[in-house]
Amino acid sequence: MTAPTRPRFDTLFATVLVAYFSLYSASYAQNTYRCGNTYSQTPCAGGVAVDTQDVRTEAQKNQADSTTKRLTAAQKALEKERLSREQRETAEAKSAVEKPKVTIVKSAPIRPRKIKPPKVDSPEAAKPKPIPVASPKKAKQTPPKKTAPKPATS
Repeated sequence: MTAPTRPRFDTLFATVLVAYFSLYSASYAQNTYRCGNTYSQTPCAGGVAVDTQDVRTEAQKNQADSTTKRLTAAQKALEKERLSREQRETAEAKSAVEKPKVTIVKSAPIRPRKIKPPKVDSPEAAKPKPIPVASPKKAKQTPPKKTAPKPATS
């Protein structure tokens, strides 16, 4: 992907805004005082005036600006890569969760079996059948194994 030839509106607007406020703050620079471990715009007892002017050279400022632009571009590229990866992973997860396709096969219908009820006149129908009860089994005892004596070796 190629870089745009003209700066985007938001980047241009941010640059103009930063330049305006830096000029505005430089023209109305106020003194800053250090009072113990805090800083204030109003002097305090025992407060020391602190120089807050930017002491960097123009080359150092340009270098910092170019580094910021480079890092911002890298951040946007990484974000774009992350978003595309997340979108791809979401699509893969959805395809893995989809229900498997079921094929319906037509077969002959199953006919229910007809069960004949017992005749009421028969003697078996009048008598209830006994419930089989399991009898306790006796444990089998195995006789100890007999081993032959080992021949003596000389």
